Amino acid sequence: LFPNKHAIYMHDTPQKSFFARDMRALSHGCIRLQDPRGMAAAVLGTSVDDIAEKLKHGHSTENVTRVIPVYVAYFTAWPDMSGKVEYFDDVYD
Repeated sequence: LFPNKHAIYMHDTPQKSFFARDMRALSHGCIRLQDPRGMAAAVLGTSVDDIAEKLKHGHSTENVTRVIPVYVAYFTAWPDMSGKVEYFDDVYD
C-alpha cells in the first residue's frame, strides 16, 4: 500500500492469464503486479526466497521505515526503438 488520494494500490492477482493480454484495464485503476514477491524483495532489500519463507509462515505485512517515492505514469503515446511515436487507445478516455 502507498498513501495516495486516488485509492490506487499495487496488488497481486489470481488471474495470471491477464498478463498475456494486450488489453489489461481490468483493475479499476489499481496496478496488478506480475511479480509481487520480486517487488516486495526490492522494496525490503531482501531476496525473493526470504519473502517466500515469510509468507510460508503467515507473515504478510512489513513496516517500511524509509520513504520510497512512488511515481505512477499513464501514457497513450510512446516512442518505439527507432523514435517513431506510437499511439494507443485511452481506455479511461
